[in-house]
Amino acid sequence: MEEWGDTDRRREVLTLMFRSISLSTSAMRFEVNSSRIVHRLIETAEAHDGPTCQDEPISIEVPITLRRRAIGLRIVISSPYTQPEPDRTLVDLVARAHVFLSRLIGASAINTSRIAERFGMDRADVGRILPLAFLSPAALEAILTGRQPPPLNARQLARADLSSIWSEQETSLL
Repeated sequence: MEEWGDTDRRREVLTLMFRSISLSTSAMRFEVNSSRIVHRLIETAEAHDGPTCQDEPISIEVPITLRRRAIGLRIVISSPYTQPEPDRTLVDLVARAHVFLSRLIGASAINTSRIAERFGMDRADVGRILPLAFLSPAALEAILTGRQPPPLNARQLARADLSSIWSEQETSLL
């Protein structure tokens, strides 16, 4: 959108839309200037410099959780209206486990030492990642859709002592 082209224009649009945005450890609160937005949407080019409405803003509060991720904090929005985003590192880890498994059982089967050599990894890391190819369907779906528990990260998953029983995996991971 051309309207969003420069920083000053973006700032102007955000100032028009929101009176304030506040962040606490448990919620994000948006104070929306609804009357100003409506006024801006229906105004004509001649009325562009006219007065703006100053009605009470509408408050929208969205519950959040702060989760530590790698070297920072991640805001997790607890709302039925948000679509979680898959954690790429978890998805990549599970995909790598399936690649390792296909190399072990494929037509040109190779051992874990050769896999480690080909992928520039330690053999022990291959051994830790390989069991992830046998995740339960529910755990796999949770990871692929971003619905895994927020504290679960790639390091924890790779080092998890996973049961071969799917219901036990689900209890420990989800």
